[in-house]
Amino acid sequence: MLIWNFNGQGPYSLPGAVFVAALGTSASFTAGCPVAYSGMAIANPPTVAGKVPVKLVPLQVNFSGIGTGTGTGAWGLVKITGGTATYGTLSAFSGIVTSPGSVGTTTGVAIVTGTFTVLNGTAGPSANGLNYIQYLGAVGGTATQYPPSAVQAQLDGLLSVMPGEIMAIAPTAAMLGVGSIAWVEVPLNSGA
Repeated sequence: MLIWNFNGQGPYSLPGAVFVAALGTSASFTAGCPVAYSGMAIANPPTVAGKVPVKLVPLQVNFSGIGTGTGTGAWGLVKITGGTATYGTLSAFSGIVTSPGSVGTTTGVAIVTGTFTVLNGTAGPSANGLNYIQYLGAVGGTATQYPPSAVQAQLDGLLSVMPGEIMAIAPTAAMLGVGSIAWVEVPLNSGA
């Protein structure tokens, strides 16, 4: 395990701006990362005119499956990392994006989205560039009801979303849910 406390270093002391995105209402989450994803994701565009390229380092993710679903299972983060897969049009995010300590909604380089498609039309194995990065918790209850309690995961800073990549909250069973993601945008020219 990587220890981040040498000389005060760690994911919470990285250079860059911190952002939080939270769903404003429940959303329909697809199981895993199919060709047509629905839920909540953050994308790091390959290039943004007038902005320094960044890597996104997720700090905290919250997820709660609510209402009806198709079964019980786990949830975690899935990422398109390149290979033959890229993400398509991003749309349908219903919520807020803010920077802690600021008033109102603000954005950085990241794009928060509720839906996207896998452009090579193939979901699944790592050969296609789709990978589960971390399983973070369980969603339980009966096959028709999920507990309304949120599962919070503090991340260790080892996961990053580089330019051209996307990271999504992905339960292993389709369900309604709410979630939030906090991340820091670290300039690629910072040396961190």
